[in-house]
Amino acid sequence: MKILVIAPPPEGRGPVSKFTPILIKELIKKGYIADSLFRKRNDEKTLFLSRVIERIKDFFIIMPHLKKEYDVIVLNTAHDYKTLLRDLPLLFFSFLMGCRMILQFHGSDLSKLNSSLFFRRWTGIELKMGKGALLLSTEELCVWQKYWPDINFQVVHNPLPPMPPYETKGIRDRSEPVFLFAGRIIKEKGVFELAKAFSKVVTKKKCSLIIAGDGLELPKLRDTIKELCIDNYVTFTGHVTGDGLWKLYQQADAFVFPSFSEGQPTVLMEAAHFGLPIIATNIRAVKDIFQDGVNGYFIPLHRPDLLEKKMLQLLTEPEVSERMKAANLQLINRFNADAIVSRYLAALKKLK
Repeated sequence: MKILVIAPPPEGRGPVSKFTPILIKELIKKGYIADSLFRKRNDEKTLFLSRVIERIKDFFIIMPHLKKEYDVIVLNTAHDYKTLLRDLPLLFFSFLMGCRMILQFHGSDLSKLNSSLFFRRWTGIELKMGKGALLLSTEELCVWQKYWPDINFQVVHNPLPPMPPYETKGIRDRSEPVFLFAGRIIKEKGVFELAKAFSKVVTKKKCSLIIAGDGLELPKLRDTIKELCIDNYVTFTGHVTGDGLWKLYQQADAFVFPSFSEGQPTVLMEAAHFGLPIIATNIRAVKDIFQDGVNGYFIPLHRPDLLEKKMLQLLTEPEVSERMKAANLQLINRFNADAIVSRYLAALKKLK
């Protein structure tokens, strides 16, 4: 099988950027012909005109590759109006040229899919120009199959990116328990719910919170932390990658991620690799991968009261934390590159 993967560049921040080089390397190792084609990914501050110009450039770079005889072309994409508009010309011409284009969605906007007929129809048009789609969770699969029972969908997970060995010695520099959040600082990541919950937890039990990341709402979050009078207990690190991020995982006692909308959060996989108990919203791939009470606590959306309760439970039940740590260290073995790429290949063959 000859495979072309279209994705954001490896230096990008998202999970696709980390996943694609691993995928290509493993496919070649297994004897397949695999190529990657990277298109520029703009950040949140990029001007609209600049985005349009870059997308036009991407289109003309990608088009010659469609003429090559690939058995399957995997287009990594997202599920929102801007991305659907960006992908429409590419899908249209690949359809006319008879290419076997598979859409790989890294997350789904299920609420908009259920509520907006226009968004649903637009999504359906693009699906029908492809030859099937890869999704990240069974939750998404159930919704998408309801609307498009004639489309072939498969669920695949992302592998754990390359990580340093798990270590336990000489890494702590704090005496009190530490909660860690890592991700973009935007409302959709649940950061304001986290601030509200932590403000109550810290009055009942000595602890601290590290917030690693940046984003458009970082100034507002800093103001919120000050208004709640917990700024002495919260550390902002900014965006951290590589060794700096690994050190934060090693310093933490638990990972907190109350996000509203995710596909398969890479940070949860990284936290599990370091044996951290996890407190997160129970959505998308989180439901498929983790078990409530085994790998951590997984709560409904928009419940800062439950977030507070579960954070306090981890602080007061050290034996539970140790059990979750052991479970996560064992769980993560299922997400090595070889295992995930084998399942990825099986999914592609079902779509072929």
